[in-house]
Amino acid sequence: MAALDPADVTDREKLLFHFLREAPRLIGAGQLGVASAPVVPWPHQLEVVRRAVDAFPRGFLFCDEVGLGKTIEAALALRQLLLSGRVSRALILVPKALLRQWQEELHEKVAFEVPCFDGRRCFGVDGREV
Repeated sequence: MAALDPADVTDREKLLFHFLREAPRLIGAGQLGVASAPVVPWPHQLEVVRRAVDAFPRGFLFCDEVGLGKTIEAALALRQLLLSGRVSRALILVPKALLRQWQEELHEKVAFEVPCFDGRRCFGVDGREV
């Protein structure tokens, strides 16, 4: 694949890129992380995500019953915080038994490529070492 020549980028493309880069920080963009995610959350999850994002930087405990979508809630909250620039990086600590599940769900549900470290090696969602 050939490198992109900056002279080939139109003014319209530059403007569009600038808008997309700044959109999460605009007034009223508080739900952009949820709206642009590949998953459609349930109503109760939307409320939890809103409350978690509003609480930042204070802590927030995700404590729904099993199967109600705590992983999705946490991932969508993190997605909104990352897109808005309020967070630039995050450390996700999960029990070793849930490591792959979280990695796969973050990839599938919110389009995050999260490398995992299992104590010996760091690997991507495809299992290859990174």
